Amino acid sequence: MPGSADVKPQMHGLVTRLGSIHSLEVVELADASTLVLHKAPGLVFEITVPVRVLEWFVSAKDSQGKELWSDWADYYSLKSETREELQSEMASDIERFTAILATSEVRKTSVLEWKRDDVWCPIGLAAV
Repeated sequence: MPGSADVKPQMHGLVTRLGSIHSLEVVELADASTLVLHKAPGLVFEITVPVRVLEWFVSAKDSQGKELWSDWADYYSLKSETREELQSEMASDIERFTAILATSEVRKTSVLEWKRDDVWCPIGLAAV
């Protein structure tokens, strides 16, 4: 099954590199690596990449630790994609989302939004 083998060697390098590029905290857990982004006003985003599956999660919390938003993506073969193709797609998505989030203004209205090309848009993985 494409999503069941250990993805840590490939994704660990990505998480470490993104942490360095964007000056983010990298937290290594037993089953995942997490990038932590502190955004104003008092928002903390966590991008979590599990070790053994082709999926990743993002959550946003306020300064009291209350989750305000979350999203996730998983990768599995629909048209005979190889494991390597799925990993590459996942890595590209994580890199794109992290770069946009790290460099965008963020605000909380009735939803969390980021400013992309001078337009406020709801934050979401589908947006990348």
